[in-house]
Amino acid sequence: MGLDDIQATATPRKSNWDPNLKIKKIIAGGTNTIILTEDSELWVTGRGEEGTLGLGENVRGNVSKFTKLDFFERNNLKVKSVSAGYGHMAAFTEDDKLFVWGDNEHGQLGLGDKENRY
Repeated sequence: MGLDDIQATATPRKSNWDPNLKIKKIIAGGTNTIILTEDSELWVTGRGEEGTLGLGENVRGNVSKFTKLDFFERNNLKVKSVSAGYGHMAAFTEDDKLFVWGDNEHGQLGLGDKENRY
């Protein structure tokens, strides 16, 4: 949840989000949160198992601070829409490409197999 800890909370708490980054959309998955900014940046926090956050194979635990998912920027791609499931995410870019990552135990990524994508 971007609260700098992993404690459950039953009441709203102010997150560590940088107010200089203008939010376009907030998406909550079952165990994670992803933010799409007006500049097409993606920021993620939450459970990182099975590649859920898209931060690479080395991130397999909880991430308690919003962390920039820089894959799209590194590849000169602008995200226009994003969605999150329980353990997987999908992003649609301005050039009409669909990218998926995370838990694929049931083939939910639509890639023709059941391998997780980090």
